[in-house]
Amino acid sequence: MKGYKTKKRFKKFRIRKFKKRKSILRNRFFWDFILFLTLGCLIFYFLFLSEVFKIKEIKIATSDEIPKKEILAFLEKELDTPFFHFFKKNTFFLINSKKIENEISNKYPEIKEVNLKKKFPKTLILEVEKRKAVGVWCGVENKCFLIDKKGTIFQTASASEEKDNLVLIFSENYGIKELGEKIIPEEKMSQILKIKNILEKEMGINTEKFTLKTPERLNVKTTEGWEIYFDLSEDINLAFTKLRLLLEKEISLRARKNLEYIDLRFSKVYYK
Repeated sequence: MKGYKTKKRFKKFRIRKFKKRKSILRNRFFWDFILFLTLGCLIFYFLFLSEVFKIKEIKIATSDEIPKKEILAFLEKELDTPFFHFFKKNTFFLINSKKIENEISNKYPEIKEVNLKKKFPKTLILEVEKRKAVGVWCGVENKCFLIDKKGTIFQTASASEEKDNLVLIFSENYGIKELGEKIIPEEKMSQILKIKNILEKEMGINTEKFTLKTPERLNVKTTEGWEIYFDLSEDINLAFTKLRLLLEKEISLRARKNLEYIDLRFSKVYYK
């Protein structure tokens, strides 16, 4: 009886040992995978490596004077940069517009806005708007820069620069700054431009320079030699109402020759 059971187990063992395995070449899933991989490689090559979608034309659209050749060379160099060390970025689908826009803005502070558009299948259009100078800003080191209406400095300048009726702003609170940095908050810059406009165009008082003594205190020096003190945290329109009344009722044109200042920072107006 024991011999019979031993032979039976041995027989089962031999059947399992010599059972043939199915070849992987006959496996349908294997060939489906090969087909999928081949199609993927072909699509990848067509989209990223073939000449069909490689950038062939770059256009710079702007009416401003900007270093077009320099920007074009920068773009071409960027497109020629390897992507993952294997192939270049000069393919329509590999171009990161936002990244390039940020790099151009950082490299060229005089540019206010930049928009890179991709025109299918192989064209780039770069739309550029240059910053417009509304003034000259000078820091404590007496280094001066052009400044736009948003309070951003973007180009070196001279304190004696008087073209285009630029406002001259001195600051006693800031040192040397990087180009492209917002040095004055946009709201305060707007107030300064408004004060200059009202004084010169509405009241006939020509200005020489504007000095930010503190972030809130603004001293305006007139071409007549006397100054006006403003508090930028208060209502500018109310300050001008007080100034008009003072000049109409108490200070004549002749008296201005001996005037030192008019202080509009308080509810009561002080002058000397």
